[in-house]
Amino acid sequence: MTTSVLEKSLSYDNLIASLRLIDDDFMCKEVESMNYEVLKKQVGYYKESEGGKREMCEIWQKIRNEGRMEGYVEGEKYGEIKGYAEGEMNKTIEFIKKLTTKNGCTIDDAMELLDIPMVERPKYIHKILS
Repeated sequence: MTTSVLEKSLSYDNLIASLRLIDDDFMCKEVESMNYEVLKKQVGYYKESEGGKREMCEIWQKIRNEGRMEGYVEGEKYGEIKGYAEGEMNKTIEFIKKLTTKNGCTIDDAMELLDIPMVERPKYIHKILS
């Protein structure tokens, strides 16, 4: 059985109309204004019944706690990476200071010996001189 172009077009138009109704349902402030009964029933439960309100509060609390935990984990990872990078920089600065004091190198010579890229050198100079 084949479907004609007209039937496909009508089917597509019906799908678009249905999606618009669902979208409208998600934007409704009042449950009674919703189009789809299944959605109206579920939303009504969460918005209007005491059990639903309590359950929705618990759901939001869980979402908030999960978000906090994700933020904490991301922050911890960022802190570790930043701390490691700062530790490496401090170690390199110590090498630069030793080369300048014990070997009589200039800061530029020391950074050259340590193969510090040119773009990173101003950071080191600023940190050494501050």
